[in-house]
Amino acid sequence: MSDPLFLPLGEHQFKSESFQQTLSLSYWQDVWRRFKNRRLALWSLIFLILLALGAIVIPMLSHYTYYEVQLPKANTPPGLEFWFGSDDLGRDVFTRVWFGARISLFVGVTAALIDVVLGVIWGGIAGYTGGRIDESMMRLADVLYAIPYRVVVI
Repeated sequence: MSDPLFLPLGEHQFKSESFQQTLSLSYWQDVWRRFKNRRLALWSLIFLILLALGAIVIPMLSHYTYYEVQLPKANTPPGLEFWFGSDDLGRDVFTRVWFGARISLFVGVTAALIDVVLGVIWGGIAGYTGGRIDESMMRLADVLYAIPYRVVVI
């Protein structure tokens, strides 16, 4: 009685189950390996680094400040002197854009850090105390998550 469901395995069927020896990676090595395999994430990181460097360096290297008024050069079109032109008070728009990027990046990073600190404190208290305090804190967090983000921002 040779039932095909009960035939012995051949040699070729064991090869797919062979174990390969892999390198042991730390957490951050594994994160970097996975991150660099995603092209869009890598280009986004490069773009953010260049944006941050530009926001820091360009206003320092510019010949103009963001607040310097030069009325004779008001409304100058883009050119070699003013790359993005000048506004109605003669201020360099290029320098003002990069200074605004500096402020925007500072606000974004600061808000993210405040969120992290408050979240760690909130979760630490909830996890340490447990019980009713934990339940009430988590229900309050659920209520806050239920509110649309746009309403919170407004």
